[in-house]
Amino acid sequence: KSFENILFWSKSQMQGISVNPVAVNVHRAIKEVLAFHQQSIRAKQLAIDLQLAETLQVRCDANQLQVVFRNVISNAIKFSHKEGAVHISATREEGSIYIRIRDEGVGIEEKELRKILNRNIQFTRIGTTNEKGTGLGLILSRKFIQANRGTFDMESAPGVGTTIIICLPEA
Repeated sequence: KSFENILFWSKSQMQGISVNPVAVNVHRAIKEVLAFHQQSIRAKQLAIDLQLAETLQVRCDANQLQVVFRNVISNAIKFSHKEGAVHISATREEGSIYIRIRDEGVGIEEKELRKILNRNIQFTRIGTTNEKGTGLGLILSRKFIQANRGTFDMESAPGVGTTIIICLPEA
C-alpha cells in the first residue's frame, strides 16, 4: 500500500494528476476495500457499520477513488482501538454524494489536524497496535478527490475519533 502511494504521488508530481471520470458504485468500491483490509479488521476485532444504499454512484476516476478508500479505511482501522467500530455512510445531497468514514479511535488534536490538512506538510503517527505509515496517504487522497471535482475534509477530537468527509459529484 505504501509503495503504491509513493508511485501514485510521484507520478502526480511529475505529470500532474490526470482524471478519467466514470460512474463508480460507492457501495461496491467500499466493499472491495473492506475485503482488502479483512485481516486487519479481524485482528482488531472491529465492527464495521455500513450505512449506504447499494445504488449510489459518483462520477470520478475509479482507480483514484480506490486508492482514497484504501488509505482512509486503512487509517480508520489503524487508529481504532481493539473491539472498536468503523462507521461508513453515504448520503445524496443536491447532486453530490457525501461519504463519511468515522472511527472511534484515538482522534487528533486541532493543531495536528491543521498540519494534516496543510497539503505541504507530511504528518506521520503510529497506530494503536504500532502500525506504521508514511504520511503520504491523506495528502494523496486529498489531491485525488480535489482533482475529481470533490472535497476532502476531516473532523476529529482526541479520545473520540476521526471522521473523513468526502464529497464527489453524483453520477
